[in-house]
Amino acid sequence: PRSTLFPYTTLFRSAKTKDGDGNYHQRLHALDLLTGAELDGSPTEIAATYPANGGATKTFDPSIFVERSALLLNNGTLYLSWGAPCHQTTFDYDGWLMAYNEGTLQQQSVLDVTPNGSGGGIWMSGAGPAADANGNVFLATSKGTFDTTLDGNGAPQNSDYGNGFLKIQSPSGVLSVLDYFEPLNGVTGAANYQDQGSGGVMLTPQITAKGILPAAFGAGKDGNIYELKSSGNLLGEYDGTNDNNFNTLTNALPN
Repeated sequence: PRSTLFPYTTLFRSAKTKDGDGNYHQRLHALDLLTGAELDGSPTEIAATYPANGGATKTFDPSIFVERSALLLNNGTLYLSWGAPCHQTTFDYDGWLMAYNEGTLQQQSVLDVTPNGSGGGIWMSGAGPAADANGNVFLATSKGTFDTTLDGNGAPQNSDYGNGFLKIQSPSGVLSVLDYFEPLNGVTGAANYQDQGSGGVMLTPQITAKGILPAAFGAGKDGNIYELKSSGNLLGEYDGTNDNNFNTLTNALPN
């Protein structure tokens, strides 16, 4: 905040550049809207690693990834999400979500949504992640690995969440998947460019006979609109037999 007339005068953005030596860089900028100048601590170089099975490590590659989705600013935290261009047809990329401190631009946490697979990029046609009143972040992932073998908690055993919907928490500032919904057609759709992540997630209150039910809506290239209960751990998960989300409007959109 700078004044009562213009209470917010900072523009946050990411930029991908290539230097004279052919090296790619991704940087997070905080710009003064009144002067165009970089603010203190800006820009900051974006870099990240994430653990995978067997002691392996995934590394964020600034030459591949693009920050297509809008940034989310919520409760003093900036969220950046990443996918890759469509020419990456071998899915040799992951979906990344990163959290940065609004004031310092220092990285707080990183989440790879396909750490033991590939694909699952977050682009959502330019829509940004959404946040509820509790600070949980909702987003959709595009074509990529989803582990149909589930662990004892009903989550993918290898933590790969391609082509579905995620609810992400950050207790103590650490990003982790709290809940998810993977449509039955998610795995086959990933092989046929039927991206759920081609659209974003919209949070709404739904008024029912029993009162107000917080809901999330998402839609992708399969033409369906999926309604999810956004409160509690009720998105629908995956059981290989049924779509257990709150409601599905089939063939609601041209696919």
